[in-house]
Amino acid sequence: MKLVWISFVSVLVALFALAVCTYFFAPPLVQVAEIAVTTEPSVLNIAIPQETAIATAMAVVSEQIEAPEIVLTQTLVAIPTQTATPESELVSEYILNEKINLSEGMIALNIRLDDQKILPGNWAEATSNQFVDRDSEFDPHNGTIYTVLGDTTVIGAHSGTIYGSPILFASNIDLYLRRDGQKVFGLDEGLANTAGLIGKTAFFCQTTVDMAKKLRQYDPSAPCVGVQQELMIVAVGLVQEPLVEEYGQHLTSLRSFMIANAPEANFELLNPKTGFVLITCVGRYPDQPVLSGIPDYEYNRLVIGFEVVR
Repeated sequence: MKLVWISFVSVLVALFALAVCTYFFAPPLVQVAEIAVTTEPSVLNIAIPQETAIATAMAVVSEQIEAPEIVLTQTLVAIPTQTATPESELVSEYILNEKINLSEGMIALNIRLDDQKILPGNWAEATSNQFVDRDSEFDPHNGTIYTVLGDTTVIGAHSGTIYGSPILFASNIDLYLRRDGQKVFGLDEGLANTAGLIGKTAFFCQTTVDMAKKLRQYDPSAPCVGVQQELMIVAVGLVQEPLVEEYGQHLTSLRSFMIANAPEANFELLNPKTGFVLITCVGRYPDQPVLSGIPDYEYNRLVIGFEVVR
């Protein structure tokens, strides 16, 4: 009996110890419940009406949409600083805008006049001092133009008549400056016509030697049969005797020569990186004094500054 009582007491002690451990060390269920209750209002406090939620969601979406625009704006701001690089490539020695090659192929120059008419050029074969000798190749009967490099790219072209016809590369330009049908202009009218070329647009048409015949007029009513490049006349001057001989010594410094000797001709506006010069002969005007031993085509030299249009 005594042994049973002792066992009973031991069980009671064990149960009491278990209760104490449970109270002090087990997770407090009441406290967890209280925490759940006290944290629940904080969740309710951030709950918002449906309209406000939609507005907030739209604001969030708007912020997400606007973020890429900032990046685009930064990209667009950086673009102007990069435009100078391709600009330097518009005239790269004998190549214009990576399209026209002044060293080979057939080429014609056409100028748009105020009355919407086109002053057509004649086909010529492009050559340059890169490949051939000027004295042997640049002959009127060969139907060629000849390009040299200097402080700007310079294209030499023949004008006047050959075989009794105005079929050289710049023949029609010469005639345009000196006459209108049967009317022959004097020097002052010729100078006015020359200055009037500034601001005119023009274009080169270039094709292969088997697609066009040299010493033949370009047909402005037909599309260009090859590559077309738009141009703008930004400078023009007429070099007269007695400066013609000195002019001939400055083909590689022609822009500087024109700025010094014809400041009214606008050659300071010609950028060698984006433009080039065409030179050709202009016949003697009837009121220019006759000089002994000088043929008519040696009296004047036309110098036109073209800007390549991107």
